[in-house]
This record gives sequence, C-alpha cells and structure tokens, in this order.
Amino acid sequence: MKQRHGFVSNSSSSSFVVLGMTPPVRLEVDNPYDYELGSEGECEFGWGPEDISDVHSRINFALIQAMMAEGQGRSSCAMEMLRDSISEHTNIKEYTNVLTLEWDDKTGKRQAHIDHQSAYPQNMEIFDSRNMLDAFLFSPDSVIRLDNDNH
Repeated sequence: MKQRHGFVSNSSSSSFVVLGMTPPVRLEVDNPYDYELGSEGECEFGWGPEDISDVHSRINFALIQAMMAEGQGRSSCAMEMLRDSISEHTNIKEYTNVLTLEWDDKTGKRQAHIDHQSAYPQNMEIFDSRNMLDAFLFSPDSVIRLDNDNH
C-alpha cells in the first residue's frame, strides 16, 4: 500500500479513510470500568456524501471491520490490535461491545453497517500496523469520507 500522509489511505467506489498527521490524542471517558463500546458515535456508514471525524465513530468503524473479519473466519489480529490501541490511548479499563452486524438482532444492541463497497476486506489497511490504527482512531484530523459514484 502506498502511504501518503494526510491523504487517502484506501479508496473504493463509495468511501475511504484519511489518516491524520496530528499525533494521537488521549480519549477520556466517564465510566472507564463499565464502558459500552459502540454506544456513542455513528455506527452505520452508508453512501454519504458525508465526512465523519469524531473519535467514537472512527472506533466504531474499526470495530465493525474487525467484527466482519472475525465473522469471515479470519484471524482475530484486528480485534486484538484494536483492543491494544484502545487500552493505550484511552482511560477505558473494561468494556462491552454493544454493536451487532445482525439485521434481526433482538438483544437491543445497536445495528452496525458499512456499505458493501467499503466493508471488509476493503479499508483493512487501517490494521496494517499499530501506528496506522492509532493514527486513524486517535489523530484529531483523521476522517471517514463517505461518498458514492452516483453523482
């Protein structure tokens, strides 16, 4: 993968991620021992056009990608890397995942979705290294740019 700092890290016909150049910023949450990962921010990433830049939405995007990789029987490396990044860059000590990929889920979890053009295996470059994942999740100028080729 070609790296261009401050530019597109991966592209598809509907969306891409932009890794920020600003060093990662620590996220402090109110309930670090009972945090619900996925409870804040966007959890459905469709056609846009829209730029999504808040840290909670970026964490959700990465979490959804990792969940999809695990659902395809792939290694849990992405999930482990995500846990390590969250542990290092937040005060979160214990969390539960409140996102589901199931459309008919009856558990009360939040429905999560990434448009098929941008979902796993697309945009997995954010997991190429911890530095890339940390930049995507916690750099204040990282962005998920949603768009489509219908205009």
